[in-house]
Amino acid sequence: MKLKPKDIDSERKLVLINGAKGRKDRYTILSDVALQTLRKYWDKYRPKVWLFEGEKEVKHITIRSV
Repeated sequence: MKLKPKDIDSERKLVLINGAKGRKDRYTILSDVALQTLRKYWDKYRPKVWLFEGEKEVKHITIRSV
């Protein structure tokens, strides 16, 4: 899950997916429920580099971890 906090556009309720299918950057819709959940997550963990950090802050979690 290579999302960075800056990839979340809470005002427009969009998520930027870098290097999606065809290695193109795409936006997808962020629901109100998902946005509320992300805000709670942000308040609790305050991620620095990656939105979902791995065991070390400098690494993101892997698909297998999810």
